[in-house]
Order: sequence, then structure tokens, then C-alpha cells
Amino acid sequence: MPSSSVAEAAWRAYQHPTRLHWYVPRSIRWIDRLKGVSPEFVRRHIAKSLATLEPKRK
Repeated sequence: MPSSSVAEAAWRAYQHPTRLHWYVPRSIRWIDRLKGVSPEFVRRHIAKSLATLEPKRK
């Protein structure tokens, strides 16, 4: 995708009267809602997810 297309999309989103972001994945929406209700749950979930990304130590 050419950088000019990205710039044009960003500019259109910026100029919209009520919206800055058009697409927010469903998973991010749920994380945002959950962190308001239970921040500790979200912290544990993120820590657990990050732990699975670390390389296994021998």
C-alpha cells in the first residue's frame, strides 16, 4: 500500500466531525470495557499473554 493512501486515509479520519478512529477490533473494545470494570483482571490477562510470548528458558 503506498504511503500516500495511508496519509489520505488518516487525513480523512482526522477531518471527520465526530470520529477519529473508524475501525477498532472487537477484542480491543472488550479490553477497554473490562479495564473499567476490573483493571486487575485485565492486568493479569495481559501478564499471562506476555508470558506466553517469551522464549522458553532451558
